[in-house]
Amino acid sequence: MAETRAAEPGASPRVLANMPLSAIAALLLLPPAVREWRDLPYAAAHPRQVLDVHAPEGARGAPVVVFLHGGGWSRGDKRQALRGKQRAFPAAGFVLVSANYRLSPEHPYPAFVQDAAAAVGWVRANIGRFGGDPGRLFVMGHSAGAHLAACLGADPRWLRPHGLRPADLLGVVSLDGGGMDVAESARFPATAAIYRRAFGDDPEVWEEASPIVQARKADRLPDFLLVVAGKGLMGQARRDRRSQRQAERFAEVARSKGARAETSLWPELDHGGVNDAAGQADHPLCRKIVAWMRERTQPDQRR
Repeated sequence: MAETRAAEPGASPRVLANMPLSAIAALLLLPPAVREWRDLPYAAAHPRQVLDVHAPEGARGAPVVVFLHGGGWSRGDKRQALRGKQRAFPAAGFVLVSANYRLSPEHPYPAFVQDAAAAVGWVRANIGRFGGDPGRLFVMGHSAGAHLAACLGADPRWLRPHGLRPADLLGVVSLDGGGMDVAESARFPATAAIYRRAFGDDPEVWEEASPIVQARKADRLPDFLLVVAGKGLMGQARRDRRSQRQAERFAEVARSKGARAETSLWPELDHGGVNDAAGQADHPLCRKIVAWMRERTQPDQRR
């Protein structure tokens, strides 16, 4: 178990006694220290089945966010994709867990969804040792990771082997995920190659892998916050609105199952910018996500 510790703010009493009040006030506003454990295995079959834990110093019973990176199911990394979340979420009182998973085409669907579920199962069983509350658990993903997060929230077969149900999650945060309807995206010329590399060429598999299809069959879903970027890759204008349409359709299905599901459009952000903004503590999107999750951690808000 590899543990690192971020620099801790603070000063000795003697130093504080000689500091002006303005300097002491500034020191007290510094974010809390973060303890980190890296490359913890949540399964033993593959080197990518590892995760990192980022916990506020002294955390006890803190709510937990499991983050799943993007990369078209074929690339990406649990650290590079964080973009500040390892600081912003612990500063807000959450334990953040960031997980890798097996990648296509070497490991096509359903391997990466199974890994995401195994990571959440490990967190539920072990996060108490790191200051987290296994009963207050969220899953968040960006791009392909948003598809994985939605699968865990929509279809009970993924979490069932780990003794969990979708309803055991307090909420799912989707950051500009385009895979709510895999079947639609696998037929769309601009994205067909990406989706078929990950999900193959069988339309029945595309349907099975689509969270929107899974949700229609579900009995009970967690709450969903579906964040949509107004722009595409690298700030380019989006030529189609599949991500927004799919998010809105998914939200409708989730609400029909009794979940509180919200779509949130950010016209000025692009696909990568949504992920960046979610890790900037002073950005309105990060503040919205934190407020949305905090609301669901309150006993009177839990369903």
